[in-house]
Amino acid sequence: MNSIFSIIRLVGLVLVASLCGLARADVTTVTQAAELLIQEGQPAAALELLQPAAQEYAGKAKFDYVLALALMDSGDHGQAEFVFERLLTMSPGFHGARLDYARVLVARKKYSEALEQLDTLGDSRPPERALNQISNLKNIINQRANTSRWSRYLEASTAAGYDSNVNSATVVDEFLGFALDATSQEQDSDFLDFSVAGGVGYQLSRGMKLSGRLQYRKRENAQASFVDSDALSLETRLVRVSETDYQQLTLTGYQFDIDGSRNSEGIALSGTWLRKIAPQWRIGVTAEAGRIDFGDNLEVKDVDRYKAGLLGVYSVGENGQGQLLLRAGAGTDEPRLSSSRYARDFIYAGSSFSWKFNPAIRAAINLNYQNSQFKEVFFEQLYSDKREDDRYRLTGSVDWKFRPRWVLTHSLAYTRNDTFVDIFEYERFEALLRLRYKFQ
Repeated sequence: MNSIFSIIRLVGLVLVASLCGLARADVTTVTQAAELLIQEGQPAAALELLQPAAQEYAGKAKFDYVLALALMDSGDHGQAEFVFERLLTMSPGFHGARLDYARVLVARKKYSEALEQLDTLGDSRPPERALNQISNLKNIINQRANTSRWSRYLEASTAAGYDSNVNSATVVDEFLGFALDATSQEQDSDFLDFSVAGGVGYQLSRGMKLSGRLQYRKRENAQASFVDSDALSLETRLVRVSETDYQQLTLTGYQFDIDGSRNSEGIALSGTWLRKIAPQWRIGVTAEAGRIDFGDNLEVKDVDRYKAGLLGVYSVGENGQGQLLLRAGAGTDEPRLSSSRYARDFIYAGSSFSWKFNPAIRAAINLNYQNSQFKEVFFEQLYSDKREDDRYRLTGSVDWKFRPRWVLTHSLAYTRNDTFVDIFEYERFEALLRLRYKFQ
């Protein structure tokens, strides 16, 4: 009898929701009908009912929850993850949704992220039944993680933009009595940028991961082909995360070519240690040692570089939607040729702030400053003081994740290098639009 009543109720709700679809059925009618379809094992039919109403009701907690369940039960875990993120950003206390979100993350083999969600649930003092579900899901994760510690990804992106000073050059047209050619003066240009990258990771333990990333990037400048560039980089990273600490050790190498010739190559070892000192604050230290080698006729610029600094990270918002990063430090460049004038000491400071409005949209702004004190005089014919540079860089960006694997980024950047040595003084403005796709 109950089964017959359920079927009659299901048919009635679906008919009402369908007939009212043209007249914008209320969210309660739509979600109730979809829930019954999911319970009856018909998630695809539930999706057909929910998707036409998504434009109007997306962002409402109950609607998003039922939509995410329908996507999950239909096997579309990527889109289900997206909807669960949106729901929990707006309603972080929706514990039932967080448990199902963890299930989706497990289905996508994102075990560490799933464990984070389950730990958050465990801290909320859930009832006994929920504790058992959390424990069972953790056991499943541990079993699968032992046999699936590897992760891998491949991403590709393309960008187009405008650069007001593509070669970071001066505006003066002569120096020391010599006329500067076009390659030594400020040149603006439109540009296209292409990039492909791949990475692999291995989960050594729950809190420790080893990863590697290889990237190739090509940039073509329509009005300044003499600075067309190719860049290849390889990075290996070891990360350890605990409740109070974040530790990272990174080995990076790169090769940078301009107009088909080697401009520079380098290698660096860096480390970061952050400690949680309050619910929203982490502070730490960072250090780096490396070397940079330049191409033919530029060996005078070859240096060994050392730097160290302090970091502070402050989380903003109930669910950590915002993050403020503060950094400051000092370093030195030591030339490998005794005749080089490129020995310098430098200090730097910077800050960045990012805000995640929802799972789809994130914005960030960065401000960086560096002061360089060179140890030698440049061009004694004109100057008697040692060279000093002040470099400022301001960037802003907006990321729009319009599909689970697609991200559209718009960014603006302004750079200025102030120095009394005219030939090294410049301003630069860049604007670009980047589209990125990630296979995972």
